[in-house]
Amino acid sequence: MSPQNEREAFRGLAVKRRGTKPWARDLKRYIRGPRHRWIVTAPFSFRPSLRRELEELALQSIEKHGAGFCFEARISEIYSVLMRLQCASRLFLLVDSFRAGAAEELYRRIVTIPWELLLHDGIALSVHVSLRRCRIEHEGAAEHTLYQALERRAEEAGVFLSVSTDAPSQMIELFGEDNHFELRLDACGDQLYRRGYRPLVGPAPIRENVAASLLQWYRIERGPFSLFVDPMCGSGTFPIEAWAMAARFPLAGHRRFSIFLWPVFSKAAWNWEAQRLYDEADTTATDEPLFWGCDRDQKMVHISKLNGERAGAAGNVGFLHEEFFHLSPQSLFSSNHLSRIGGKGGALLAINPPYGVRLKGGDNLFVRIIDRKEQVWEGWDLLLLAPRSLSLPSGKKSIDFENGGIPMKCILF
Repeated sequence: MSPQNEREAFRGLAVKRRGTKPWARDLKRYIRGPRHRWIVTAPFSFRPSLRRELEELALQSIEKHGAGFCFEARISEIYSVLMRLQCASRLFLLVDSFRAGAAEELYRRIVTIPWELLLHDGIALSVHVSLRRCRIEHEGAAEHTLYQALERRAEEAGVFLSVSTDAPSQMIELFGEDNHFELRLDACGDQLYRRGYRPLVGPAPIRENVAASLLQWYRIERGPFSLFVDPMCGSGTFPIEAWAMAARFPLAGHRRFSIFLWPVFSKAAWNWEAQRLYDEADTTATDEPLFWGCDRDQKMVHISKLNGERAGAAGNVGFLHEEFFHLSPQSLFSSNHLSRIGGKGGALLAINPPYGVRLKGGDNLFVRIIDRKEQVWEGWDLLLLAPRSLSLPSGKKSIDFENGGIPMKCILF
């Protein structure tokens, strides 16, 4: 059967009571076995970084799609994607796509989907609806239609569903544009930047996926790095994300995802895949760390060390209580490692200085950082994060983004 015919058959499946042999056969044939379309999203500025990451994960049929990209993968293949993604915001299973011009037509298309194969009995649902230029104009009405169709199908299949507004276990997204609709099942739960290794943070922390996207952007522009220092590391996000990217380490291997609640999910297969990724990652501790985080605040250095241990980076990422303007490459690395600079391996400084309400000295701090880099860190590249409102040298390249609602730029020197 062709993929198109397979999808049509999926849409028209007769209701099967959950737990029966016919239900189990459908689960295997239509959910576990075939390749599915997935949608992965990221902030607009970081879509090139996400594209690069998807290509490095060797995913198939990658295409631009709305706020991100779509690709094809089996359920079993998506486990490693969830564990390895660093630049993405969310990952969805594309359940179905269709055209509808009225609420009745929308209801008919939704109720024919075999939700009993996708939703766990007793699951609490959260629905998000977004409509643009559709004949069905009212998002509240579309949400009501979606709930009605879900409840009807679930009742016939003997599945109990509830609505949760506080702590939803499973999000379903209905997106409509120009009368074309997509039904998406969230595979994440918490957003993907929540890796689980950073319960302790300092003031104004940078999100994990923002840090990873800037590092991936650097790799696109300049190539890989083998030496890394963040001398104002805060809670340690940049050095941990940099090490994981270089080592291909699955930072999210120990957190929970909403896919865990899907009927098709296999805990044994997840554990096996996680162990495979841990075994394949380059986690052999060197005689000295090649990735460093430093901070003048002793408390933040302590927090960074704890976060590094939770992430699995102990022995590979070092943390030091030191002021940037007292640091030099020679104080962190041996001459053997520093000799790599200028060869195949790059050396990178990434600095996210205090700004916004934390910044009291105008742009003088940023100018001093640039001067220090030129004087002491010769041969190193610098990623400097700064508010867009500051007037700074243009550097080699720059990228605009937002962090905590503040318009930011990252300049490559």
